[in-house]
Amino acid sequence: MAKLPLSILIPTKNSALFLENALLSASFAQEIIILDDNSNDETLAIAKKYQTRIIQRSIKDFSLKRDFLKEKATQPWLFYLDADERISRPLKKEIEEAINLNHRGAYQVNRLNVFWGKIFHYGGWSPSWVIRFFSKDSLVRWQGQLHEQPVYKGRLFSFRSPLIHLSHNNLRKSLENTLSWSWLEAQLFYEAHHKPVKWYHFVSAPLREIFFRLIKKGGYKDGLEGFLESIMQGISKFITYERLWELQNGKLKEKYSRLDKILKQNKFDSNILLYETKNK
Repeated sequence: MAKLPLSILIPTKNSALFLENALLSASFAQEIIILDDNSNDETLAIAKKYQTRIIQRSIKDFSLKRDFLKEKATQPWLFYLDADERISRPLKKEIEEAINLNHRGAYQVNRLNVFWGKIFHYGGWSPSWVIRFFSKDSLVRWQGQLHEQPVYKGRLFSFRSPLIHLSHNNLRKSLENTLSWSWLEAQLFYEAHHKPVKWYHFVSAPLREIFFRLIKKGGYKDGLEGFLESIMQGISKFITYERLWELQNGKLKEKYSRLDKILKQNKFDSNILLYETKNK
């Protein structure tokens, strides 16, 4: 069967756990481009098993990463796919129809979120519309460092069939995601001159997030998994504010350097150390 004149664009970073099935779901495209951010697991070995074009480059800004992928694409149609996402068979059929009809513009798709091995229908996770498919000449650029959005020309169309998103399925993966995203979010807060973090932010922000997910958005209706994910979102807010506090209170390296000097000057006298640090 002839492949579609489509570039599927996949950013990766230690994505071995999910990548192979993402590539299988993308195999109908004429071109698959992997933009890898220095993976040290089996990501590249898996990518090389398939007809993919691999580019290794570290680009932290999500919009710049997507813009870079667009420039490397050679096909007239683009689909942005994450390694933990799957293009369902019905969605593949709709993509083919859109290309055949030549409806140029941008297309949004409802992302079906799977947490802890369960499809979520509540907690603010559904519906989850994302714009991922474009005629290349309609996509102008991406904007936003974290929750990036496309700037495009022409109409916005909608696919009926879902894009499957397999998010974390265990505590370790959930915490890894949290540590990655919370640092980016904290940096954005810092650059926006967020008011100084106080002790009560570490209580109020997580509790608001848990209430929003679990009660207001009905996360409890997703059962134990909904409860766990609501708690994890609260933990994510706690870590975000902790990291924002670090940024607002100076670089920790500078603080530890000063402490080292105090220790050396006073021959490790803990009483003097406490006095000096309190009065800095």
